[in-house]
Amino acid sequence: MEVTFTGHECFRYRVVLSVITKRPLVINMDRKEGQRTLRPYEESFMKVIHGISNGSHTASAGVFRFTPGSIGTPTGNKFSVHPSRTIAWYIEPLLLMLPFASGESLGVRAQSWLTMHGTTCNGMDLSVDLLRHTAIPLMKSVLGEDFLGKMTITQDTRSYRPPGYTPESYKKEQPGKVTLNVPVVPQLSPLTLLTVGQVGRVIGTAWGTGKANPGLVSAAGSAAQGYMKRMLGNVDVATDVHRDNTAPAFGCVLLSQSKEGVTMAAEATLNDDTTHPDINEDGTAQPATVGERAALRLVHVITHGGCITPQLVPLTLCLMALTPSQATSTIRVGPLSPTDRAVIEVIKTMLHVTFLEEAGGVGTVRLTTRGGYDANMQRQAM
Repeated sequence: MEVTFTGHECFRYRVVLSVITKRPLVINMDRKEGQRTLRPYEESFMKVIHGISNGSHTASAGVFRFTPGSIGTPTGNKFSVHPSRTIAWYIEPLLLMLPFASGESLGVRAQSWLTMHGTTCNGMDLSVDLLRHTAIPLMKSVLGEDFLGKMTITQDTRSYRPPGYTPESYKKEQPGKVTLNVPVVPQLSPLTLLTVGQVGRVIGTAWGTGKANPGLVSAAGSAAQGYMKRMLGNVDVATDVHRDNTAPAFGCVLLSQSKEGVTMAAEATLNDDTTHPDINEDGTAQPATVGERAALRLVHVITHGGCITPQLVPLTLCLMALTPSQATSTIRVGPLSPTDRAVIEVIKTMLHVTFLEEAGGVGTVRLTTRGGYDANMQRQAM
């Protein structure tokens, strides 16, 4: 049955759920007169979708039509994605889609793997650093015991693109490179994440690319570590500087790990907050400001984020909905964002799955649902 939406919100999730459920999709993109139906990065995303599935789409006069096909099992596919969005922006929805690939043959445990070239961090989207540190534990919780060691996201090189950049100014620079490995599974396991537990340690990385001064990177890491050590003794922030042909930039990503196994994360870059009082004339921040900003954001996430890093809530909601119908999943998250609620509506429309929302305590929300996807429709057997 064809599904119809209005507006360009949740474009990636609508497309991926269309592929998984094999339901044709029509979206009135609600663009202004004279604007392209699909943005360049949305066109790039569709190239990735078509590279790992055999569906088709049209986009004209403000209307996007998509006919889904079967999900193949990519083995070494390479994609150069539009640099205005991070590689993580493209990978995140694929984490829903690739576990349901068709596999290679009956009885063979298949593994999807692909490589993407593009931007790894831009100060706006989820970065690859943050995605790989938070999504891997989450995905391993739903893939099942037999597949725990087969899910990896490897960042071979970084590439930073500041907000508002023009693609022409970065044509000669080396793109970032990320390799993704995802096992094919017969079905997902239900998810239960309710107890945060006491934070046992904080780890992180202060990174630099291009001609970034290693001293600035080290200063950002020291500032982050110093701030967190006011509250916790077990803190370790390493530095990672690559002198390569990419835009000079630096940033800091921090992770907290609780005794209950909950991982939360936050990050900051040199120009992701131009309103800060310590900002430079060129819109970039001082190293200490970057490190302390990452630490402040991590503290905020720990105290308000429940058991899921806020940027990963939409992915988590979809994973819960894609578990078998007899399985019940329950999570505790921070206050739901407009994007989170929009994804809940997409799930309701495409999978007929609803969420019970209850107060979770300390400003958090408890979400419970029964899954709506009983088996891997792309594959007859494992």
